[in-house]
Amino acid sequence: MSCEKKKVKFFIDDFSEVVEVTEGELPTPPEKAPMKDGFRIMWLGSDKPVEADTECEGIWVKEVPEHLLWALRHPLLGYSTDSKENRSDIIPASNSILYMLLELRHNYNVIFRDRVVAHLKNMVSPENNAAPAFDLSCNWPYCPLTAAIALAHETPAVWDELDALEKEKFDFIMECFAYVQALGTNDPNTYRTGPGLCGNFGKNWNPNYRLANIPPMIFVARYFGGAEKVDELLLSFDYDKTVERFLKYGFMRAHKRWTTPVAVVDGVPTRNQKDFMENGGEAFINTTDERLHYTPGCTGGTGVGVRHKYTYMGCTLDEYDKIIEKLLVHNFSGGEVVSTYGTYPDGRPKAYIADHTKSPVEGRVGMMKELASGDGGNGKDGSDIRSCTGYCTHDFLLIAAMLLSLKELGAYNIDAPENEDIYKLAWVGITDYLYKREHGYMSYALGHEKGVKYESENEGYFLMKSWWLDNYGAEK
Repeated sequence: MSCEKKKVKFFIDDFSEVVEVTEGELPTPPEKAPMKDGFRIMWLGSDKPVEADTECEGIWVKEVPEHLLWALRHPLLGYSTDSKENRSDIIPASNSILYMLLELRHNYNVIFRDRVVAHLKNMVSPENNAAPAFDLSCNWPYCPLTAAIALAHETPAVWDELDALEKEKFDFIMECFAYVQALGTNDPNTYRTGPGLCGNFGKNWNPNYRLANIPPMIFVARYFGGAEKVDELLLSFDYDKTVERFLKYGFMRAHKRWTTPVAVVDGVPTRNQKDFMENGGEAFINTTDERLHYTPGCTGGTGVGVRHKYTYMGCTLDEYDKIIEKLLVHNFSGGEVVSTYGTYPDGRPKAYIADHTKSPVEGRVGMMKELASGDGGNGKDGSDIRSCTGYCTHDFLLIAAMLLSLKELGAYNIDAPENEDIYKLAWVGITDYLYKREHGYMSYALGHEKGVKYESENEGYFLMKSWWLDNYGAEK
């Protein structure tokens, strides 16, 4: 290796300094560079080995908290060919994209911009097969992901970095989210199955099912410009053309899921997905789930299919404020806050705050439903209690993604005077939940102890907690 020295000029504002660097090595920034409270200098080009005399311009960037560094460092969003939509790295990746978008819209940072753009480009790259499969289940990443796409669409610094074909692909992605979520959540539909005739779904089930699948329709409406535009897409849905476009854009995971061969049960073929998605009627399950008593050939629900105008509990997508209120009222319907829940025969609590302190909002109405409910209603002796901060973590991440994104888009603010009642309910519920995570909570679900859960950077928890407290930490 050459020992030849090269000159590197570091400069920012009225400061400059030339240092000598051995060819092939990384330059070391000068120790006497200026300082500014709350900022650090990023020296452009200092991450590349020196090959010739060069310059490294410095730019001031805001100091980044550790949870933002976590988002920045998270691997790019991507799926393997057969991976499930809820794979452990997909949820935090989706939250990371959304959080960096929220941050850079307030504190522009070229590093965040470039990372968000890299995530988006990776998602629609045919080489990476990283687009969603548009499944119908409790797919938690779909909420922050559609929120991030809608937000990116209205952030020129990001959207303008995509080429025309990439933007076209995102248009199609949001279309497909509309199709599959309408199939599962439109008022006339009761389907428990979706593309591939498999899935674990129930639109009237747990809060995290609703929060995973209803907000994406709101963000799709925002992306396309309102309920009327979304209804036009739904009414013109064509299964064959959709499947053809999966091939055109290289969305092979979705193509595989949407073209699963028709199952044969007791010699009788079940209905194919094209027929039930376009025309409605009864669908059938093509999978086995012992816990849910699913077996191939059992009913997967009925309805009108995709080709129908969308309403949720009687509300159109232009009435998203009413939809949001319904979602939040359901989520915080656990009654008065308690610090323990359920008991053993000897009177000991099953679920409890680990350090035996009390919630700061004890006795106030608004506890999360997932901290005060049951699992399937099968345990007559109370053995099926559902008081689990693990489930509540998903609820919290989805609620935060929905509310923070809509606030950023100027579409809805739970903090507005007209939303005072629902704000109080949510504030109590999330204050209680965050306290239980901070102090540790012995969770109980599915008839089993889930162990004590403390705060951890799990799927973006600290990201959303920080942003939530900054925006909604104060009681009204």
